Amino acid sequence: PITPSYDVKEGHWKVANDGDNIAHCSAIAYSYATELFRLLSEENLNVPVAVINSAKGGSNMHSWLPRQAMLETDSIKNYVLNKGLTFSTSAYNSYGWDNYNQPQALYSQKIAPLFNYQIKGVVWYQGESDGFYNPTIDAIPLLIDTWSAGFNQNEEILPFVLIQLAPYDGQNPMTNTPNPDYVAYAAHRLAQLDVVKMDQYKASTVLVPIYDVSLMWDVPLSQFAYADPIHPTTKFPVG
Repeated sequence: PITPSYDVKEGHWKVANDGDNIAHCSAIAYSYATELFRLLSEENLNVPVAVINSAKGGSNMHSWLPRQAMLETDSIKNYVLNKGLTFSTSAYNSYGWDNYNQPQALYSQKIAPLFNYQIKGVVWYQGESDGFYNPTIDAIPLLIDTWSAGFNQNEEILPFVLIQLAPYDGQNPMTNTPNPDYVAYAAHRLAQLDVVKMDQYKASTVLVPIYDVSLMWDVPLSQFAYADPIHPTTKFPVG
């Protein structure tokens, strides 16, 4: 949709006590939720935990941001335009299968419809599609500010858990041949770190380093066909 939707379509609540249900959820979100529930239970707090999985693999951050906010931020606006995209609504939905990466597309379809839910925070794992210091240093704060405005009615900053990009350097991790010339992910990690140190975010935003989580795997190649996974194949350490 060109404009934000405010009604959830084709969403389903499922109880996380069945393998088939769990298979349709983010493995990181599931392991995070179960660990949170365990910690609450240890404190004798009978608090239900729910996770809303609203994600899209391979997406750019500009798709998760509102159009007007990007137009008012030169670094992001120019970044989007240099990718060959447009903020004009006349050309909207003209990118075929890549329509989801239009400016504001996923914000309109996957975030705005959730604004009526009183969520407690966001786990944000994204970045390899935007592996640059600029405009990431501006995009992450804009993401936090605009989502906080949508979800909170009290002008509070929404808690964000930023997951650091994995230690991918453009090489097959199974061969253990590092690539010192690959700096894109390092630039994004630095931007993530600089954001969580900003005065307005340091009380409510944290960075989860996963640089020590191995990208190697021990399953048959027929089960995991990718020669160079960008993300850890074992999700529980991340969650």
